[in-house]
Amino acid sequence: MKTKLLLACIVASGIAFTSCKNEVTKKAKEEKVEEKATPEVKLNPALTKLTWTAYKTTEKLPVSGTFQEIEISNKNKAINVREALNGAHFSIPISSIYSKDSIRDGKLQTFFFNVMKDTELLSGDITVENDSLGFVNLKMNGMTEKLPFSYKAQNDTDIELNATLDLNKWHAQAAVEALNKACFDLHKGADGVSKTWSEVAIKVSTTTK
Repeated sequence: MKTKLLLACIVASGIAFTSCKNEVTKKAKEEKVEEKATPEVKLNPALTKLTWTAYKTTEKLPVSGTFQEIEISNKNKAINVREALNGAHFSIPISSIYSKDSIRDGKLQTFFFNVMKDTELLSGDITVENDSLGFVNLKMNGMTEKLPFSYKAQNDTDIELNATLDLNKWHAQAAVEALNKACFDLHKGADGVSKTWSEVAIKVSTTTK
């Protein structure tokens, strides 16, 4: 009788242990599946494009271009586009400026960027404030200031940012004046006045990977 009772206890313990082990294994598998279902989201530098639009003449005629090199990194682990954007750091070599006019590009480097302090690179860190607004701590002309922007995220993959950069905020008046002097005749309007505006429109389109 005692032997049968002992055997019954052993069998019951074995069943309980096996059940518990199976439950732990099942839970571990579920956690693993859940982990795979939320992969890390990162911005894709190769598919990131920054378009700048500067203005000349009193009529404010637009002149647009891009930068051919942009580096983007983010130490934060993100699970959506907003998190991927928030905390991102970018770096742009000014030597990669491109406006489809090599003479203009050379003037922008020599008479604009090279007049500034420590501006071989434009760099900054992005902060997202809500679902449509944020700002960049932009480093230019040896100083860092906030550049507010608006943004839209589409399809959980694509992002578009828009901002208006006022160069005066980065004390770049000397660079604007030097560029206007170098392009004096080209920046004349119908009124005969040569003008280079301190405002620059910025548009960035990017996607995640």
